[in-house]
Amino acid sequence: YRLRGPGRLAGRIEFGGAVRRSLALRGFEALYTEQTRELLHSLGTRARAGQARELAAFVRGPVVELDLFAGAQEGARAQVVGVFLALGLPEAAAATLQEALAAGDDSAQLRVRLAGVLEELSRSDEAIGQYREALRLEPGEPRAERRLTMLLIGRGRYTEGARELSRIVERQPESVNAMLLLGQLYGGPLKRPEEGARLARRVMEIEPDNAIARELLALCTNASSAAKPSPGTARQP
Repeated sequence: YRLRGPGRLAGRIEFGGAVRRSLALRGFEALYTEQTRELLHSLGTRARAGQARELAAFVRGPVVELDLFAGAQEGARAQVVGVFLALGLPEAAAATLQEALAAGDDSAQLRVRLAGVLEELSRSDEAIGQYREALRLEPGEPRAERRLTMLLIGRGRYTEGARELSRIVERQPESVNAMLLLGQLYGGPLKRPEEGARLARRVMEIEPDNAIARELLALCTNASSAAKPSPGTARQP
């Protein structure tokens, strides 16, 4: 830096100052982890299509500190998956998780992890199946419930989404978010405004100032009134 002149030296000083500030704010371990992730992601995105196998061997070698990506208690596969995701190689991460399932290493957490990677790969139907399996293994697993519900609604499968939300409300009768989302489905695409209004009232009992619940109640009340025939309307023979 000194041989390259004062401009280069100023750059070095500025870099050193930034590193010192980051270390003071977040500590060495946090900074090292972040920079390692960024470096691996840069490496993965620059790799050619045929280098996935070479990268997989590199990840499992002695250079990469796997503990940066998952704790030892989660197992070596979870650590390798974390590195693949840092490399920007979700396909390799999904393959590693599927290998674990094929080897009999089944758990709700593993299914949820695989489903999340499949979502990243835009393989939503497969992700839905994995979330369902996670809930079969561990009923009420919160991440599986939340992501399954949002995926179903996002794909226009409103009846299935409402069914999952109803299960959540049944187990957690004070869950305002679940009731509001279910009420919006009832007041909108499922065309059951009376049910939507009932849920909105229930939310307002818990949170009287909830603006979303007030809007939902007004919407459902109007929709319910519009669906009823006006008094005195003669029925055609």
